[in-house]
Amino acid sequence: MRSHSGMKPQTGNTGSSRVGLRHVERDDLPEIVHMAESIWRQHFPGIISDEQIDYMLEKLYSLEAMTREFEKGHTEYRFILHGEERVGFCAFGFAEHPTVMKIHKLYVLPRFQRHGFGSGALHCLEGECSKSGCSMMTLAVNRQNRSAIHAYSSRGFVIEESVTVNIGGGFFMDDYIMKKKLL
Repeated sequence: MRSHSGMKPQTGNTGSSRVGLRHVERDDLPEIVHMAESIWRQHFPGIISDEQIDYMLEKLYSLEAMTREFEKGHTEYRFILHGEERVGFCAFGFAEHPTVMKIHKLYVLPRFQRHGFGSGALHCLEGECSKSGCSMMTLAVNRQNRSAIHAYSSRGFVIEESVTVNIGGGFFMDDYIMKKKLL
């Protein structure tokens, strides 16, 4: 999926906020690791345990784990931009079917949340999906993450199923699978 690397940033409007996406390069991964640490430590207490946060940050967001995933090339990473400022990041790739795009990650730094940046990023991702010939987007969201569920629902995603996945270390992900059909 690395075929878009020369592409200029994708942009979308949400209210008065201009939101864009910019490709993440390998040298940007330490910044993604730092963002993930900040977002997870502030957002997920009360949703999952501190021990599970530590485990998932190490398993999914250590520099080594991020580098391995990045180098496989199956997942595209983008910074979420407000002007030139990096306010979050997202990652996506093809799901089980080539017409389905899966959003693996979509995170906005806490100080920028509830300002339309996540919604703007979803709008941009819909554009990426359409350009790739995808007719559906899918994602997994923790069942207790009410703010994210509400945000996705307001952008047209619907809950398709509830899943529990053993991620090792004695931890489980209790998620909703949400989908959105694209026009």
